[in-house]
Amino acid sequence: MPEIVFGIAVPHSGMLGQPPKEWPEDGLRDRAKDELWYRNRAGTFSELANHRLGENFEAHLTIEEHTARSMPCAAALNKMRKAYEAAKPDVVVILGKDQKEVFLDMMPSVAVYTGEETYNDPPQRKVYPAEHKVTQPGCTDLAVHIIKSLEKTSFDIADLMQWPPISWLMN
Repeated sequence: MPEIVFGIAVPHSGMLGQPPKEWPEDGLRDRAKDELWYRNRAGTFSELANHRLGENFEAHLTIEEHTARSMPCAAALNKMRKAYEAAKPDVVVILGKDQKEVFLDMMPSVAVYTGEETYNDPPQRKVYPAEHKVTQPGCTDLAVHIIKSLEKTSFDIADLMQWPPISWLMN
C-alpha cells in the first residue's frame, strides 16, 4: 500500500509565478472586468476601489513594494521545492480547483484523472509556463484506487479518462 511521505499546499495565485514588474498588468486586466469580488461583495473595479478608499493603495503600487512583497514568497516556494525534492516521492497526487480550464460547461464536485499521461502545455497566460509541452506518466492504478475509495464513502466522482478536447491543455 502506498505511503504518504509528504504534503504541500500552495495558494492559487498567478502573481507567485510572475516577476513583480508584470503585476500592474493584472490591475489593467481587472479594471476591464465587469465584475470583481472582494469579501463576498461584487462590483466593478471603480466600485470596489471606492469602497476601500482609506486603505492607501497608492503606497503599494511601486516596483520596490512589489519586489519586497515577492521576495518572501519566492523564498517560501524555493524552500517548498527543496523539501519536495528531498522527499523523493514515487507518485504525486495534485489537488486543484478547475477554473473553467478543463471543464467549460459543467463542474464536477470531484474529478480524478485516470489517464496514462499527464500534460503541461504552456497556458494562455505566461504564469508558470512550460517552455515546451511536458508529458509525465500517469498512475492509473492509484487513481482508480482513489476513485473506488471515495465512492465507498458516497462521493460522486467524475472519472476523467482523458483530457477533454475543449481544454487549452490539448491545443
